[in-house]
Amino acid sequence: MKKLLTLLALLLTLGLCCAMAESAVYTSGEYAYTLLPDGTAEITGYTGSAVDLSLPAALDGHPVTGIGARAFYQAALESVVIPEGVKRIGNNAFSGCSSLAHVVIPEGVTHIDSYAFFWCFALQEAELPRSLVSIGEQAFRRCTALESLHIPGGVTCIGSCAFADCYRIQALVIDEGVPAIGSMAFSGLTKLQSLVLPDSVTTIGEQAFSNCSLLGSVQLPQGLTSLGAGAFSGCSALSSIAIPAGVTAIGAGTFEYCWALTDVTLPEGLLSIDMAAFFDCSALTSINIPGTVTAIGMEAFSHCHSLTLIVLPESLVTLDGRAFFDCPLLMVVVPGSNPEIFQTCMLYGVMAVFEDEYAAFFN
Repeated sequence: MKKLLTLLALLLTLGLCCAMAESAVYTSGEYAYTLLPDGTAEITGYTGSAVDLSLPAALDGHPVTGIGARAFYQAALESVVIPEGVKRIGNNAFSGCSSLAHVVIPEGVTHIDSYAFFWCFALQEAELPRSLVSIGEQAFRRCTALESLHIPGGVTCIGSCAFADCYRIQALVIDEGVPAIGSMAFSGLTKLQSLVLPDSVTTIGEQAFSNCSLLGSVQLPQGLTSLGAGAFSGCSALSSIAIPAGVTAIGAGTFEYCWALTDVTLPEGLLSIDMAAFFDCSALTSINIPGTVTAIGMEAFSHCHSLTLIVLPESLVTLDGRAFFDCPLLMVVVPGSNPEIFQTCMLYGVMAVFEDEYAAFFN
């Protein structure tokens, strides 16, 4: 028993020593670094005062492959050249570097982690390498000097709020190959006027392009299957939108406050129009509801003051009574096979007629 306890103590001691060795911090000149399991270095700190900085490719003979978390947090940098060989830029690595105007990110970098360049107000350009795979949440949020952005096709993850509030961006190019846009990834790009998404994009996250107030033209990819709640909420200049055939639901608030929206094309195969999907689309005069829709949610078309006509399909099973709240000009045409829907409209003060009556009167 005594031998067993001694062996266990020895193993624990060895494990602790190994852990300490792995997390040990070394210094080389003005840089602090740790060694990664493969023997390469990750920069973890900087004590110098340079404003224009070219990071070393090696420290004490160890190739630099990473910029660690908070390594240059709130540093007074104006420009940074990251050396070839670096693969990862860690969480908050350059966060709060409010004077940082230029950064060179080399080919070989695969990950830019969360908040890496958050609040870099002066950053004028961010040329992303073709090797890039992942952009973390809020990685470039509030980089308010950025005017253009090119997302390479190898990026498989654009994190939530990755470029949110970069309000000076006027040109956004997303290459073929990118599969998804994260929630609020490009929210608040108030100078962006047009958007063409590549066919590889299948998912647009919640509020992904919300409050892009000058966005007047959007071309959605034909392979799109998921359109998140509030995806284009507050895009007040958006005048037309065509939803691809693979989308089965218009999420809550997807196009709310799109005041210029006059032309909406919904696909056959659409099943639901959710709560406030077209709330306060005040220029919309009519919309064709596909024959596959089974549910229209609360306030889906509320406050659409110009809306004059909607023909409901026979497929409709559920209509929330407030779906057409405050649509003073609206007439709703209800299929004769659905008296419950007709009663719901009348109960909530919506002008409704059965389909055969409408046909007889207007034809």
